[in-house]
Amino acid sequence: MKAISEKDWEGVVDRARDEIDLLLRQDQDVAPPETTLIVLTGPLRKAPYWDFVRTSWKIMDAIDNNDGWREKVQVVNFHPEGKHSLYAEETRVSFENGEGEDWNCLKRKGVNLCVNSTTHMNVIHTTLSPKHAKPSDFTIRSPLPTYHLLKEDTIMTELTGGYVKSPETIPDRNARMLDRLGLKGCEKKFLEMSPGKVI
Repeated sequence: MKAISEKDWEGVVDRARDEIDLLLRQDQDVAPPETTLIVLTGPLRKAPYWDFVRTSWKIMDAIDNNDGWREKVQVVNFHPEGKHSLYAEETRVSFENGEGEDWNCLKRKGVNLCVNSTTHMNVIHTTLSPKHAKPSDFTIRSPLPTYHLLKEDTIMTELTGGYVKSPETIPDRNARMLDRLGLKGCEKKFLEMSPGKVI
């Protein structure tokens, strides 16, 4: 786990690049880590949720644009306001705006969040917020904003090597467990994990 206190999102992307390089580096005396948690502990921990999400896109773009990283690392987001429906209903598309700029956008009802390599991050329109949680949303929540970097070959080894029983049922099992706990129970346990106790 790496706790970072960068003051801007570009610094977060740079730190993520460093961690990805460490994950995949082969010329090390000690075996590289199999996974890394990048935890935001500085001023960005209180930044808007969508800034956090859009920065994850930039990290994924950095992976896609590096021949040595492409299809080797996954990024999973955890956030105090994480909500499954925001991901389930979203569609990420790419297009040119007619001025030679390539854009990546998340488009959904009431929201258009776009990013390009020239002008970086732009919120065109936002009317939704990650509120009204369900118990299952706490499977992707964390007391502090966190990017989880995972090696794809490690994931496949775990899924296909018989180490995990019925991996396809894990999300449903987790959701059912939290449903039994209930929203108030989830919120209570979540509040017990205050940032002061985590750091």
